[in-house]
Amino acid sequence: MNKDKILYREEQQLKMYLMADQQKREYQTVILAALLGNVGKQWLKGAKYDGT
Repeated sequence: MNKDKILYREEQQLKMYLMADQQKREYQTVILAALLGNVGKQWLKGAKYDGT
């Protein structure tokens, strides 16, 4: 194994890991939004306008 191949393989593994991590976070955000539902929407609206 030469150095370039090893570095390339490690880089690919890191990219895969980061992509999976990002997908997991997006998935959790979707679940959280679904759980909050209308309450979450009302709260977000309230938070936006509550600038006093």
